[in-house]
Amino acid sequence: MERSGMRERLAAGWFISKALKLDADKNTIADIYDFVKKQDQNYIQTTDGQYIRVTFEKILDSARDITIYGRPTDASSAASITVYPVYADADGNLTEGAALSATFEIDHDGKYRILLTDLGIPTDIFNLKVTGNMDIDYIVDPTTRYWVGGGSSTNWSTTGPTNWSASSGGPGDASMPDASVDVIFDTGSASSTIDTAFSVGSLTISGYTGTITQSASLTVTNSGGGSGNYSQTSAATFTSTSPDTNIFTATGSFSVTAGTFRRFSATGISIDPFMVFDVYGLQGMITGLANSYKLNNDINASVTSGWNSDAGFVPAGNNITNFTGNFDGNNFTISNLFISTTSASYVGLFGYSLGSIQNVILTSASITGVGTTGTTGGNGPDGGS
Repeated sequence: MERSGMRERLAAGWFISKALKLDADKNTIADIYDFVKKQDQNYIQTTDGQYIRVTFEKILDSARDITIYGRPTDASSAASITVYPVYADADGNLTEGAALSATFEIDHDGKYRILLTDLGIPTDIFNLKVTGNMDIDYIVDPTTRYWVGGGSSTNWSTTGPTNWSASSGGPGDASMPDASVDVIFDTGSASSTIDTAFSVGSLTISGYTGTITQSASLTVTNSGGGSGNYSQTSAATFTSTSPDTNIFTATGSFSVTAGTFRRFSATGISIDPFMVFDVYGLQGMITGLANSYKLNNDINASVTSGWNSDAGFVPAGNNITNFTGNFDGNNFTISNLFISTTSASYVGLFGYSLGSIQNVILTSASITGVGTTGTTGGNGPDGGS
């Protein structure tokens, strides 16, 4: 029933229906469908010269793409995948076409996507030739929606036309995203408002420099085959002034390396500190190191164990860029905070602080670093600096 439902979805990506591991002569080694049909960290190992033959539920053309979640078996030795279309005749005989120009270059544990731009004849079968050794978690042809603006309002749900395109910088009026769709903000600065509850497969903000206002609940989920990841790498602003009612959830990784992420009420000054409601707002403190913060409630930070390629939570401040604001835990508890780094010292909820940190309780934290570590941080009561 589950896979039948997936086939009937509108505006969804196409899932695979078969997956075989082949040797260098294209003889079947094993049926690996159960390993690569969904993203679940259940990897299948492949070695140099082997093939993965995948069959999609629908025929793909040059407007589609293939996405792989995988990693090199040896983190210090990258791998690659060359894609060959395969065509079946009426008797089921297979003929392999010429290699596509785009290749997967696998150098870390992550998501990789190629466009099928030079696919001359549509097909549902592809041979993926592995060079080097790699582990594959998931193979899919996802649907992607790009924010381009141009709709009748800034709302995500606006119609006639919509603000969404099926391609980067392309024409608008594509269907709105759902839990099976990857959402990308990669250009421009047109304002964007999440005006009604949405679930999306992933949300990537890279190149966009505008403001996304969360005025309704947003779930970034892997339930529809996406990664469930939130990634913000450009100078955008994501803001929600009512985080108590407009819920934010990311089931995958949550990463902010640029711009501003604010899920706070209040103004952030010392007499009116930002009120922090959840672990995402807690992580958002790294984008406002001089502000004042106060916990509104207890926070369970267990989801941080799956963030940032398993490195976890990024401490607020470091020995180069210090936290200089104020933090009042309001006698609430932060539990299950996870940090694991082999490259950074001064790690904890706060990495290195010249500000005030008080009235916070941390329990069941798991914190690993190469130098000064502690639960509160590098200069906290148990930080040791």
